[in-house]
Amino acid sequence: MKNPDRRSLPRFTLSIPLRLRVLGLTREPADETTESLNVSHRGVSFATRRRFEPGTPIMVSIRIPREVTGRDEMEEGCYGRVVHAQKGIDGDGLICYGVVFEEFTSPA
Repeated sequence: MKNPDRRSLPRFTLSIPLRLRVLGLTREPADETTESLNVSHRGVSFATRRRFEPGTPIMVSIRIPREVTGRDEMEEGCYGRVVHAQKGIDGDGLICYGVVFEEFTSPA
């Protein structure tokens, strides 16, 4: 028997531009840009070659397009943490990550 989906909110398959910044490092690397794989009100998933450990605190800036907002494009900042990582299944070297949002703020 399959495990039931533990998600409490629906996820939307949207390819939205993201800017990622790891928090709490003494030497913070440059921001990473990528696109979402899916989004919910509580989190986002994305794929990148960059490595993040589960628990890593991260700032995610999301540029939400007009098609989603119904008005001008907007950018939203979200503090969160990496909750899971999964290697891509197509051998392209990408790792799929899930981030849970913990706080919304104006993007940096």
